Amino acid sequence: MTSATPSAAPLDPRGSQGAADAPASRADRIGDAALDLLVERGMRGLTHRAVDERAGLPQGSTSNHARTRQALLETAVRRQVQRESQVLTPDELPGATGPGT
Repeated sequence: MTSATPSAAPLDPRGSQGAADAPASRADRIGDAALDLLVERGMRGLTHRAVDERAGLPQGSTSNHARTRQALLETAVRRQVQRESQVLTPDELPGATGPGT
């Protein structure tokens, strides 16, 4: 068996809204990878090994974060909720002049 290498491109931190150069946290990378795999492969494709590979993490990293597939699914759902909560409100859009415009 070969060890996982970070040859897979790490996920982009599309969900993090911090400084532009701030890297995504490991939990965010795991959540993003899990969501991507759910979309592409469905529940059968959501495995700890696949998430490690997609996130560019060493083998076993995802298992340390989420022990079971159920916990991994919950991680993906929490990440999606986090992404949804970061959507701009109308008042935050460019050109907005104030509340309710």
